[in-house]
Amino acid sequence: MEIKGDFIVRGSYIDIHDNEVVNLSVDKAQVKIGENDNIVNEPTQSELPDVLKSEKALVLWKKAQDAGWIDERFHPLVSRTKAALLAERMSGLLGIQNKWKVFESLWGRNNMRGDYNDALGQKQSLAFQDKLKSILC
Repeated sequence: MEIKGDFIVRGSYIDIHDNEVVNLSVDKAQVKIGENDNIVNEPTQSELPDVLKSEKALVLWKKAQDAGWIDERFHPLVSRTKAALLAERMSGLLGIQNKWKVFESLWGRNNMRGDYNDALGQKQSLAFQDKLKSILC
């Protein structure tokens, strides 16, 4: 346990004291709020936008998951720049017009276009782009 000002940090839990305790925990894509452990789940397959849950899209999601790039809730396990490259590749293969809006909404991010531009300027991105082309085809 670690005390930081009004916060007590216990592993992945933070207790906020102000006449009441609120436990927040992020564990395996679940958010637990309060003492009754109400669980708010991240998106599931049925909650994916239509453009990302077609048969072809689900095959791409499975390949990305097998490669270790996304979790079971379709959220990236890679850096922001690599996630932007992944979104670009999937969008191209699926013909998604508003790619940044779709993926920013799904992943709760902003400025993915900027992340993508940053990725294009990184040498390490070339190897990842090659992996994307060979795995997501």
